[in-house]
Amino acid sequence: MLHRVRAHMRFTAASGLATWCRDQMAVRYGQAVHIRQGEPAEETPVNEVTDDGDQQVFRCDLPLMDEAAAVDAVSTLGDANVLGQSESHPDPDGPEPSWVEHHECDHAEDVRDGCVVVERREGPS
Repeated sequence: MLHRVRAHMRFTAASGLATWCRDQMAVRYGQAVHIRQGEPAEETPVNEVTDDGDQQVFRCDLPLMDEAAAVDAVSTLGDANVLGQSESHPDPDGPEPSWVEHHECDHAEDVRDGCVVVERREGPS
């Protein structure tokens, strides 16, 4: 099982927090593994910031071998001073809060029983 750290977080562009999150996860990105590298079902690690008008969106999807690294990453991104400063994105069904999660992932295995969410934190909505 891999310990996957995933996040989708929105911040005001002026806050600089999306870039801060990406920079904090740069070390974890270097530790991430490619799932099924070279195969049609390949899943590459993600650690990026995109602009969305007045907001910046931080996205990461980092499959890690080390559980402690995943726990540390969720703790860093899920801190009240980070996730608590995030913003929701209105959609037709209501606001979508920013979130970060750690789950155990079996996408790299031949026999799959399904992923299990270990911890999920959501920002204000």
